[in-house]
Amino acid sequence: MKKQTVKKLLATMLASTMVVSSLVGCTNNTNNTSETETAATEGTTNKDTEAGTQESDGYTDYSNGFDQTVTIKIPVYDRAFEGWNVTDNTYTRWVQSEFGDKYNVNVEYVAIGRSTEVTDYMQMLSVPQRLLITCKC
Repeated sequence: MKKQTVKKLLATMLASTMVVSSLVGCTNNTNNTSETETAATEGTTNKDTEAGTQESDGYTDYSNGFDQTVTIKIPVYDRAFEGWNVTDNTYTRWVQSEFGDKYNVNVEYVAIGRSTEVTDYMQMLSVPQRLLITCKC
């Protein structure tokens, strides 16, 4: 009988602790700002930088494209029928014309084979400074 009351008491304490901690974490306290936010807003001005326009919130605006040509490599699965080129077809040319040319981005596609999938991904990940976007075409 004593074990049951101890278990109930511990369960109640645990549940109440979880409820209180979730309520504390969900409060919206807007009175105090962190020092990093204050420093970021004080040191930021609206000026043109080398890569784009500096916004008031500290982020660079690349909506008009990059100043220099940027190359991204996108892996595409080579699961198509025979004779279909997954790296150069109507869809890849459309993405290059609608996105790449507009924002000064050179989009390269890397064919990922069925049997060499893991090896191909590992080789792409081992080379630094590459952006991976998976596309199942």
